Amino acid sequence: MNIWKSKLDNSEAFIEPKDFPNFLPGFIFRYLGPFTKVFALTTALDAIHAIIIFLSTLLLTDVLNILAENGPLSVFDGFLYKFILLYAVSLALSWIIRKWGYSLANVFSKYLTFKLYKTALKMDFAKLSGFSKEKLTAMFAFITKSVDGFIGDRWLWGLTHDFITVGLTLWIIGSRNLTILLFDIAFFSLFIFVGIALAKKSQYYSHKEYLSDVKACSVTTNFFINLNSVKRLFLQDYSAKIIKDSYLENYRDIHNKTAFHSSYWLLQDLIYGTAFLTTMGFFVSRAARGEIPVGYIVLLFSTILQIKDIFEVLVDDLLKYNDFAARMKELKVSLAGLPVINTGGTEKLNGFAKIEFKEVGFDMITPKNTRRSIFVDNLYVEATEKIGITGPSGCGKTTLLNMLMQQVTPNRGQILVDGVNIANFRLTETFCSVISQSDILFNISIKDNIVLGSNFDAKRYQRISEGVKAADFINQLPEGDASIIGNTDVLLSHGQEQRIKIARGLYRDAKLYLLDEPFSGLDWTVKKQVIAFVYEFLKEKSFIIVTHTKDELDNLDRVYAFDRSGKLNLAEVNPPAEADAVGAEPGAAQLL
Repeated sequence: MNIWKSKLDNSEAFIEPKDFPNFLPGFIFRYLGPFTKVFALTTALDAIHAIIIFLSTLLLTDVLNILAENGPLSVFDGFLYKFILLYAVSLALSWIIRKWGYSLANVFSKYLTFKLYKTALKMDFAKLSGFSKEKLTAMFAFITKSVDGFIGDRWLWGLTHDFITVGLTLWIIGSRNLTILLFDIAFFSLFIFVGIALAKKSQYYSHKEYLSDVKACSVTTNFFINLNSVKRLFLQDYSAKIIKDSYLENYRDIHNKTAFHSSYWLLQDLIYGTAFLTTMGFFVSRAARGEIPVGYIVLLFSTILQIKDIFEVLVDDLLKYNDFAARMKELKVSLAGLPVINTGGTEKLNGFAKIEFKEVGFDMITPKNTRRSIFVDNLYVEATEKIGITGPSGCGKTTLLNMLMQQVTPNRGQILVDGVNIANFRLTETFCSVISQSDILFNISIKDNIVLGSNFDAKRYQRISEGVKAADFINQLPEGDASIIGNTDVLLSHGQEQRIKIARGLYRDAKLYLLDEPFSGLDWTVKKQVIAFVYEFLKEKSFIIVTHTKDELDNLDRVYAFDRSGKLNLAEVNPPAEADAVGAEPGAAQLL
């Protein structure tokens, strides 16, 4: 356990994702890092295990030769003990490989996942167009799953054994007749080439059959679930026709798939059978003339039969590697224009006297996938000041906060902290705390969601929970604040989740609080009480609040608003033309 923990502790972000090797084995070998020795040792043991199994077959060959010459009792003349010894060594190696090999595959894939996660933390997703974090996560998951499968299922017990079996078999054939060896190599190469060429077409038919099967099942299930609607709308005959047509479509795809696959199988078997019969015919004729022991026939028969299965799996492996390479190329193309965030210098930023934006510009992509620029030059906040930011949706309010948190990097200008570029600092949790409706609650307990690794202060925890009106509904849960978010037993409304998020942001004792639509989703009565508590709780702190609502901007030191050109200006609070957002009391003011 401690060995694996030390490996994870030593994992760092990938320096250049664009340099990822496209070939799966190459990717694995390049990033083995602290796993290199364990991987090499496990591979060596696996190779020894494969050789021992082959030696067992050779021993059987010798036994058959002795039986043919000296009779059955000669088997006990040392051979039985050799069998027992080889079997015992094979069992011991199998136990070691199963224990360490499968752990290696699992932990190494987690190690890569950890490195990929740390890499993603440094990426500026705000400047990435047409590529979501969900898609990136799916591609990362594909990479780690491929790595896990390669090491656990193919490298150990698979490729190592396969290459040794094929190599030793070809060596034995070549030692007896070089012509037969070259003949077999030519036919085995043809077998692999044809297998790859036809397997790609076979994949097309298999995928098409899979899609039509999913469609047929979906159509049938949908009509079954909605039988009442089918009857009310008199769709009995129509639904039956649709289901029948979907079945016929699936049958046609099955027929095409099986027809192609059977022809594909026959062609492969003809190629392999030619090599097999030629090789076996040559050695059987030599055994009949007494030129080689009969035991060699058993050895060749056993190993050449294995080679067919080995090559079929190798063809499948090569197709998987081709798929991996295609996914990797797509990933690298997508990340090619993705800048790495400036994560700051080595000096920690724990507090400040004044923060100011100096001619800061940022080019961003709006929700409508159009480019827009924002410009901030007159924004500043001093210790204990309260600042409001407003403007229409998509104007850049949240982006402004993200620049301050080093989540995105400005294209122009500087953000200064006490006269020093914020890029020279490394932000800490004591510098700023964020409350945002877009940040999720994690699948951990409510208490852990609020505390998030900080030192637990029972009085502070209770004061905040009660102040944001979360204590009552939390205490009503079967397990209280130990309840796990995301469980089906813990069903929270949007407003309840938002109150937990507010509690989480307040619990962290920071110098600056960034509030991004913090009270969204709260009903009016609770909202007024929570606003009053939050502002009272933060009276000795600085905060910047992003909101559309005037009631949340009362009693602030300054309020800024983005205009239509994307420039941030000092704003005036005016009466609204309409009410507040969802759950607002009629007549509540908004900032225009």
